[in-house]
Amino acid sequence: TVYLFALESFGVLVLVKNGTPLDRNTLGALGSLNEKLADACRAERTEQRLREEQRRFETVFETVPEPLARVDTATDDLTLRDVNRAFAETFDCERTAVQGVPLADLLAPALTPWDPLETDLQGDEAVEHEVSYRTGDGRRQFIFRAAPVAPETGTEYVCLFTEVTAQRERQRTLERLYSFAEDLLDSPNKERVCEHTID
Repeated sequence: TVYLFALESFGVLVLVKNGTPLDRNTLGALGSLNEKLADACRAERTEQRLREEQRRFETVFETVPEPLARVDTATDDLTLRDVNRAFAETFDCERTAVQGVPLADLLAPALTPWDPLETDLQGDEAVEHEVSYRTGDGRRQFIFRAAPVAPETGTEYVCLFTEVTAQRERQRTLERLYSFAEDLLDSPNKERVCEHTID
Protein backbone atom coordinates (compact mmCIF):
# COMPACT_ATOMS: atom_id res chain seq x y z
CA THR A 1 0.00 0.00 0.00
CA VAL A 2 1.36 3.40 -0.99
CA TYR A 3 0.46 6.59 0.91
CA LEU A 4 1.20 10.02 -0.51
CA PHE A 5 1.43 13.08 1.73
CA ALA A 6 1.78 16.58 0.30
CA LEU A 7 4.90 18.10 1.87
CA GLU A 8 4.11 21.76 1.30
CA SER A 9 6.91 23.69 -0.45
CA PHE A 10 9.02 20.52 -0.70
CA GLY A 11 7.11 17.95 -2.76
CA VAL A 12 5.51 14.68 -1.70
CA LEU A 13 6.28 12.27 1.14
CA VAL A 14 5.78 8.67 -0.01
CA LEU A 15 5.12 5.92 2.54
CA VAL A 16 5.04 2.31 1.33
CA LYS A 17 3.73 -0.48 3.56
CA ASN A 18 3.76 -4.23 2.92
CA GLY A 19 0.88 -6.33 4.18
CA THR A 20 -2.30 -4.91 5.61
CA PRO A 21 -3.04 -1.22 5.04
CA LEU A 22 -2.74 1.29 7.88
CA ASP A 23 -5.85 1.88 9.97
CA ARG A 24 -7.64 5.27 10.13
CA ASN A 25 -6.19 6.27 13.53
CA THR A 26 -2.65 5.71 12.30
CA LEU A 27 -3.38 7.61 9.08
CA GLY A 28 -4.78 10.51 11.14
CA ALA A 29 -1.61 10.56 13.24
CA LEU A 30 0.54 10.45 10.10
CA GLY A 31 -1.18 13.61 8.85
CA SER A 32 -0.08 15.64 11.88
CA LEU A 33 3.35 13.99 11.72
CA ASN A 34 3.58 15.11 8.08
CA GLU A 35 2.82 18.73 9.11
CA LYS A 36 5.56 18.59 11.76
CA LEU A 37 8.01 17.22 9.19
CA ALA A 38 7.12 20.07 6.80
CA ASP A 39 7.62 22.60 9.64
CA ALA A 40 11.00 21.03 10.48
CA CYS A 41 12.04 21.21 6.80
CA ARG A 42 11.01 24.88 6.61
CA ALA A 43 12.87 25.65 9.83
CA GLU A 44 16.00 23.93 8.50
CA ARG A 45 15.77 25.86 5.23
CA THR A 46 15.38 29.15 7.13
CA GLU A 47 18.29 28.30 9.42
CA GLN A 48 20.47 27.44 6.43
CA ARG A 49 19.57 30.76 4.76
CA LEU A 50 20.41 32.64 7.98
CA ARG A 51 23.78 30.84 8.21
CA GLU A 52 24.57 31.84 4.62
CA GLU A 53 23.62 35.47 5.33
CA GLN A 54 25.75 35.42 8.48
CA ARG A 55 28.73 34.11 6.46
CA ARG A 56 28.22 36.84 3.86
CA PHE A 57 28.00 39.50 6.57
CA GLU A 58 31.20 38.21 8.21
CA THR A 59 32.98 38.20 4.85
CA VAL A 60 31.96 41.81 4.17
CA PHE A 61 32.85 42.79 7.75
CA GLU A 62 36.35 41.36 7.35
CA THR A 63 37.11 42.65 3.87
CA VAL A 64 35.98 46.27 4.25
CA PRO A 65 39.24 48.28 4.26
CA GLU A 66 37.92 50.86 6.72
CA PRO A 67 37.63 50.38 10.49
CA LEU A 68 34.38 48.65 11.43
CA ALA A 69 33.03 47.80 14.87
CA ARG A 70 29.91 46.02 16.07
CA VAL A 71 28.70 47.61 19.30
CA ASP A 72 26.07 46.71 21.84
CA THR A 73 23.93 49.65 22.98
CA ALA A 74 21.93 47.73 25.61
CA THR A 75 24.14 49.14 28.38
CA ASP A 76 25.00 52.77 29.16
CA ASP A 77 28.21 52.59 27.13
CA LEU A 78 28.87 51.27 23.65
CA THR A 79 30.31 47.82 24.34
CA LEU A 80 32.34 46.23 21.55
CA ARG A 81 31.11 42.90 20.23
CA ASP A 82 33.60 42.63 17.39
CA VAL A 83 36.01 44.72 15.32
CA ASN A 84 37.53 44.08 11.92
CA ARG A 85 41.23 43.92 11.10
CA ALA A 86 41.31 47.54 9.86
CA PHE A 87 39.86 48.77 13.18
CA ALA A 88 42.47 46.84 15.18
CA GLU A 89 45.29 48.28 13.05
CA THR A 90 43.95 51.85 13.09
CA PHE A 91 43.23 52.03 16.81
CA ASP A 92 46.20 49.82 17.80
CA CYS A 93 44.35 47.09 19.70
CA GLU A 94 44.00 43.31 19.82
CA ARG A 95 40.77 42.10 18.23
CA THR A 96 40.04 39.38 20.79
CA ALA A 97 41.03 41.54 23.76
CA VAL A 98 38.53 44.33 22.98
CA GLN A 99 35.39 42.20 22.96
CA GLY A 100 33.19 43.37 25.81
CA VAL A 101 35.24 46.56 26.29
CA PRO A 102 33.48 49.95 26.08
CA LEU A 103 34.34 51.75 22.84
CA ALA A 104 35.20 54.89 24.86
CA ASP A 105 38.09 53.01 26.51
CA LEU A 106 39.81 52.75 23.11
CA LEU A 107 39.10 56.21 21.74
CA ALA A 108 40.07 59.55 23.20
CA PRO A 109 37.23 62.09 23.32
CA ALA A 110 36.21 63.65 20.03
CA LEU A 111 37.30 67.20 19.26
CA THR A 112 33.86 67.98 17.85
CA PRO A 113 30.65 69.10 19.55
CA TRP A 114 28.98 65.78 18.72
CA ASP A 115 30.47 62.59 20.14
CA PRO A 116 28.84 59.18 19.57
CA LEU A 117 30.40 57.97 22.80
CA GLU A 118 28.26 60.47 24.72
CA THR A 119 25.15 60.18 22.57
CA ASP A 120 22.72 57.30 22.74
CA LEU A 121 22.35 55.40 19.50
CA GLN A 122 18.67 54.55 19.55
CA GLY A 123 15.95 53.03 17.42
CA ASP A 124 16.36 52.32 13.75
CA GLU A 125 18.00 55.61 12.80
CA ALA A 126 21.38 55.69 11.06
CA VAL A 127 23.87 58.27 12.35
CA GLU A 128 26.60 60.19 10.49
CA HIS A 129 28.97 62.81 11.94
CA GLU A 130 32.54 63.98 11.57
CA VAL A 131 34.72 63.21 14.59
CA SER A 132 38.37 63.24 15.60
CA TYR A 133 39.92 60.40 17.62
CA ARG A 134 43.31 59.24 18.83
CA THR A 135 44.72 56.34 16.80
CA GLY A 136 47.88 54.26 16.95
CA ASP A 137 49.84 57.00 15.13
CA GLY A 138 48.21 60.20 16.36
CA ARG A 139 44.91 62.03 16.14
CA ARG A 140 42.94 61.56 12.95
CA GLN A 141 39.63 62.76 11.57
CA PHE A 142 36.84 60.38 10.56
CA ILE A 143 33.33 60.36 9.23
CA PHE A 144 31.58 58.22 11.83
CA ARG A 145 28.60 56.26 10.51
CA ALA A 146 26.47 53.95 12.62
CA ALA A 147 23.52 51.86 11.51
CA PRO A 148 21.37 49.40 13.47
CA VAL A 149 21.74 45.77 12.42
CA ALA A 150 19.13 44.41 14.81
CA PRO A 151 16.25 46.89 14.47
CA GLU A 152 13.84 44.61 16.32
CA THR A 153 15.88 44.88 19.53
CA GLY A 154 17.65 48.17 18.74
CA THR A 155 20.70 47.07 20.70
CA GLU A 156 23.34 46.40 18.04
CA TYR A 157 24.94 48.86 15.66
CA VAL A 158 27.68 48.59 13.07
CA CYS A 159 29.98 51.60 13.25
CA LEU A 160 32.13 52.61 10.28
CA PHE A 161 35.07 55.03 10.62
CA THR A 162 36.01 56.55 7.24
CA GLU A 163 39.23 58.51 7.57
CA VAL A 164 39.20 62.03 6.10
CA THR A 165 42.37 63.43 7.73
CA ALA A 166 44.24 64.00 4.44
CA GLN A 167 41.18 65.55 2.77
CA ARG A 168 40.63 67.96 5.64
CA GLU A 169 44.34 68.90 5.66
CA ARG A 170 44.20 69.62 1.92
CA GLN A 171 41.04 71.65 2.48
CA ARG A 172 42.74 73.72 5.20
CA THR A 173 45.81 74.23 2.95
CA LEU A 174 43.64 75.40 0.06
CA GLU A 175 41.76 77.77 2.37
CA ARG A 176 45.09 79.25 3.56
CA LEU A 177 46.32 79.59 -0.06
CA TYR A 178 43.06 81.22 -1.08
CA SER A 179 43.28 83.67 1.80
CA PHE A 180 46.90 84.43 0.89
CA ALA A 181 45.95 84.96 -2.78
CA GLU A 182 43.23 87.41 -1.73
CA ASP A 183 45.74 89.32 0.41
CA LEU A 184 48.15 89.37 -2.51
CA LEU A 185 45.53 90.77 -4.89
CA ASP A 186 44.51 93.37 -2.32
CA SER A 187 48.10 94.66 -1.86
CA PRO A 188 48.30 98.43 -2.36
CA ASN A 189 51.66 98.55 -4.18
CA LYS A 190 54.34 96.51 -5.94
CA GLU A 191 56.60 96.38 -2.88
CA ARG A 192 53.86 94.80 -0.77
CA VAL A 193 53.11 92.29 -3.58
CA CYS A 194 56.81 91.37 -3.64
CA GLU A 195 56.90 90.89 0.14
CA HIS A 196 53.78 88.67 0.03
CA THR A 197 55.20 86.65 -2.83
CA ILE A 198 58.52 86.09 -1.02
CA ASP A 199 56.59 85.01 2.11
